Amino acid sequence: MNDIKQVAGDLADQIELELKELKLWNDHLQVDSKLVAAFGADQLSFEEWLQAVLVPRLRSTVDRGPLSLPTSSNLAIAGIRNFDGIPGLDRLLGLLAKVDELVEARNPAR
Repeated sequence: MNDIKQVAGDLADQIELELKELKLWNDHLQVDSKLVAAFGADQLSFEEWLQAVLVPRLRSTVDRGPLSLPTSSNLAIAGIRNFDGIPGLDRLLGLLAKVDELVEARNPAR
């Protein structure tokens, strides 16, 4: 279980760093209401959802354990769809694929 926590924390740090390097991080982002649509699409851009939801959720895994991970994940596919045509995002997409792998490793029977 500690391996999952370590990987989740490392991925959170790497995704935050990559979003900042790509200038996709918003230091003033505030999410005041409950998000309803998948990836918060009803209120947030995908990169804002990564910042406001994914990174904190990965970090909460470090504190609370793998139960805070979802039962499935399609982040890499969502990233490809949302960032289609934008160059220079290969590393970020790779990190999202690693989150998918982490979830899959935690839930192999799905």
